[in-house]
Amino acid sequence: MLSRGAASSFAALLSLGWVASCEAFEGSSAPPPAAGDAASPVADGAPSVDGGAGDGPSGGDGGVAPDGAGDAAVGRVVFVTSAELAPDFGAAAGAAAACAADAAGRFPGATWTAWLGIAGTPSVGERVGLTVGPWRLPSGAPVAATTQDLVASNLLAAIDEDASGTKVAPSDVWTGVKSDGSANLANHCDNFQSLEATYLATFGRTDKKDSGWMFNVPAKSCATKGRLYCLQR
Repeated sequence: MLSRGAASSFAALLSLGWVASCEAFEGSSAPPPAAGDAASPVADGAPSVDGGAGDGPSGGDGGVAPDGAGDAAVGRVVFVTSAELAPDFGAAAGAAAACAADAAGRFPGATWTAWLGIAGTPSVGERVGLTVGPWRLPSGAPVAATTQDLVASNLLAAIDEDASGTKVAPSDVWTGVKSDGSANLANHCDNFQSLEATYLATFGRTDKKDSGWMFNVPAKSCATKGRLYCLQR
């Protein structure tokens, strides 16, 4: 049994230990974070989100379209032959063969007809199909919404490219039509089978978008040369 003095000393020591433990516990407690100060940790190198929508590949201002997006050309092709031809190529069939030779290897599976007025046949617009379209140059530039727009000379661009998409020098184009696209029965180089100098044929121009694209006066001699307009069937 402890003496009265020893018991008092032991009680004092216990009291001092309790106070020290409480002070240590209170000193180790961090104050709670203020409202709004908490932030989730971000690993080093993590992408920043400060830019917001539009900065990434699919965003608005920072967007980058895929290569070639929107470049796909739509519609049927119309072009002029790369060479000027004497007008004895043999009516519609011979002209179509000349067009096919120029386009060889460039438009797989395509067939061609020439914008040519031939006596005794429907107008070239009817042969092609008045509602067919849209029409474009080999480069993709739009020319007309439909064949009817070609007939009405509502061209968006002059037909001045060959099958490769290369622009040709301003030049004459055999057509044998009137300004309304119908066959010119008086001037067609004997249905484009003759080089007789006294025969004549109407012609268009590669540098025109009005009716002059397919009809000009006076008609030119069949002893000269001209290109052909070729239309995809």
